[in-house]
Amino acid sequence: MFARAVELGLMTKDIENEITLKLLCARYVYTGVTAEVVSCAAEKSAWSPDEEPLSKILDEFSNSNTEADGLLRLAAHLIKEAWQKCSLEQTAQLITFRILKKLALRTDGQHLINAIRDNLDRIFGLDVLKTPKVAQCITLWRKTGGSLIL
Repeated sequence: MFARAVELGLMTKDIENEITLKLLCARYVYTGVTAEVVSCAAEKSAWSPDEEPLSKILDEFSNSNTEADGLLRLAAHLIKEAWQKCSLEQTAQLITFRILKKLALRTDGQHLINAIRDNLDRIFGLDVLKTPKVAQCITLWRKTGGSLIL
C-alpha cells in the first residue's frame, strides 16, 4: 500500500521507511522489511543493537515465520553495512554477534549462519579487508558456542 503511494508521488521513500519502522516496533506482523528499512533502523538507532528500531529488526532474525532467503539477504546487508559504516569495529562485532545469536534460535539457523560464512566474499565484494575480520568474528562466536555476552 505504501509502496504504491510512493510510486504515485503521494509520499516519499523516507516516509514509507519511517512508517514501516513504526509498524515493526509496534509488532505489526505483515510489515515488509527491506534492506533500505534495515539501514534506516540502524542509522536511527546510532548502530546500537539495544535501541529501537534496530533492536526490533534484530528480533526479526529469530522469527521462524520469516522466509529464510529474504532473511539471509537482510542479515548479509546489515552485516556489510555494520562493518562498513560503524566507526568502531566493536560495534560491528556486536551487531554481527547479535544477528548470529538471533539466527541460531531458528530451526534452520545454522544453515543460514553457514550460508553467510560461506558467502562473505560475495557479500563484501571488493572490500577484501573486511571479509577476514567478519570470518574471524563468526569463528569466535562459534568457538564460544554463541555464549558471548550480548
